[in-house]
Amino acid sequence: GKVWKTSAEKMKPLPPLKWQNETIQITPEGLRIGASSTQSASTRASTRIVSTPGRGTHISALWPRDKTLLAASFGDNVYSWNGAKWTSLQLQLPTEARDITALCEDASRRVLWIGTRRAGVWRAGLGTRFVKAASSHDDEPFDHNAQNMASFNGRLWVSTLEDGLVSFDGKSWRHFTSPQISSVAPRHLVVFQNTLYVRHGDGQVDKYDGVTWTKNVFSWLPRHKVFALSADRNRLVAVQWGGWSEWNGDKWTHHFDVPQLQNTPIVSLLVDNENLWLGTQNKGLIEYSNGAATIHDERNGLPDDWITCLEKIDKVIYAGTFVGGLARFDGKTWTTFPQLAGENVTALAHNEKGNLTIATRNGVWQLGKNGTLQKLPDAQTESEAQTLLQTASGLFIGARTGIQ
Repeated sequence: GKVWKTSAEKMKPLPPLKWQNETIQITPEGLRIGASSTQSASTRASTRIVSTPGRGTHISALWPRDKTLLAASFGDNVYSWNGAKWTSLQLQLPTEARDITALCEDASRRVLWIGTRRAGVWRAGLGTRFVKAASSHDDEPFDHNAQNMASFNGRLWVSTLEDGLVSFDGKSWRHFTSPQISSVAPRHLVVFQNTLYVRHGDGQVDKYDGVTWTKNVFSWLPRHKVFALSADRNRLVAVQWGGWSEWNGDKWTHHFDVPQLQNTPIVSLLVDNENLWLGTQNKGLIEYSNGAATIHDERNGLPDDWITCLEKIDKVIYAGTFVGGLARFDGKTWTTFPQLAGENVTALAHNEKGNLTIATRNGVWQLGKNGTLQKLPDAQTESEAQTLLQTASGLFIGARTGIQ
């Protein structure tokens, strides 16, 4: 009644509902009336499809009344269905509130609530103009499509797909977007020597010292655009086309003469003391040590040649792949995990006990230090997890629809 709270919800097909003794199911074509998708083919044959009303792309939300059914036409308006025809409600709905994802009506107070994809929650008494519902955190993003996370300056930092950068201190949110930072699409977040570095989808890198933003700080690098960014305590590494540049806090060195990296997209990396592990999109994993490059690929036991993420625990390297699950390298041999065969591994993180957390498009797994691999309960994880952050206080999971 006083404070808004957000929660991540899995984006699954809406379950069927009962209205006027009929089963109503949302489909891409409109409404299926008369049977659910789980019933037999002979039963479904007796159903009918009612097409999406208005100019919207699809029906995105339903709300049953006694004699009519309210349906949101995504990108358009709210319509009423009486069992025979659609009627557009005269809602005076603002343009920015038309990407509707949820409906709720308080019949006793004659108030209609509308939830939207990117513009928050709106409400109106029937016959009055819609207004945006107040939020306790005006800058809190409504669409957490989390790409990467970092802990810096006492705050959780999250890059999003196209909503800019957000940070949270446990009580309040802050939102950074263009023109304060270089784009609305930040990607990698890396902390090096008390500075937060933010790599954007267009290859620009900004830095933040806790007070001031400086944009496009690596525009002078030999290849200009940065495709991946990583750091440890000793050096910051910026991958560019065909090689990388590294900074130890005092001077830069550039490496663009490694034959194995020419014409090769580098999409992930791990800074490992004096060594460097470079994950590629089509050549597997390249280990750079003592000035020499060694290729690890399917011939060595890797399940895929596209390396999405990397992590090291003690002396063991873990590599997540695009369609091959997880692989483990003990310094001599690559081994895989049958339970994760075919999975798209999106992120890896480990805690101080040596347990490895594995994010995939189909849930989150944990590999214990004793070698036991188990999937965490769906109720505790996101089905489309995209990034992980292990902190002293716990594990953060960033997904397409939220942060846990």
